[in-house]
Amino acid sequence: MRSRTAALALLAAFVAGGCQAGSPEPQATVSVSPPAPDPGHKVMIIAEENHGYDQVIGDSHAPYLNQLATDYGTATAYDAGYPAHCPSLAAYILMTSGDTGGICDDKGPGAHRLTGDNIVGVGSVLIDPPEGNMRDYLNSLERMRALPNLSVLFGGHGPAVAAPYRKIDEYISHRLEREQNILQAVREGATDPKQIVAKVYTDVSPKAYAMAERAVVAHLEKLREDGAI
Repeated sequence: MRSRTAALALLAAFVAGGCQAGSPEPQATVSVSPPAPDPGHKVMIIAEENHGYDQVIGDSHAPYLNQLATDYGTATAYDAGYPAHCPSLAAYILMTSGDTGGICDDKGPGAHRLTGDNIVGVGSVLIDPPEGNMRDYLNSLERMRALPNLSVLFGGHGPAVAAPYRKIDEYISHRLEREQNILQAVREGATDPKQIVAKVYTDVSPKAYAMAERAVVAHLEKLREDGAI
């Protein structure tokens, strides 16, 4: 690397939106030029979209990019692990964050909904009155279910959810099933959240009973508003 180097350039030739079905899968190894000795230097990444590495490096029609590659260096497997069948957006997300986040499309931000604690990739959601309201929560799930063209959900915890509509349906059906079981327990004589949890939440560890009781309170509030109890 020449002493006048002011920045380290990584030339990443991505097979992104224009990938062909027969294109080789990227390898898991990374080959880069050593960094410049000055820690204040920055990394410049040039991504050539819709072309393979061999279509850029060594091609006389791309003299500027080839000169950069000669002077500074290349990252021949910077997109290691990138799914070759995915279009451009996944490549750029991977390049800037180190992970595709489950995205394999070129849709806008609205298709990749940030759900916060409404829907999570792992664990469960606690609706805890008075801040939590079961009716409002179910309405928010219904509104999310009505959004068109969702492809991924990003919750506040756990991995991305790649089947958004199925996951939303699971959340709604689970809550409504709990509600019906709670109503049945009340009709059978349960008079407080602790008794209801003992009857209904048989699939929950006793360590989580305190949280389950708060969820029961939220369901009871909704059932009273509905006139069911």
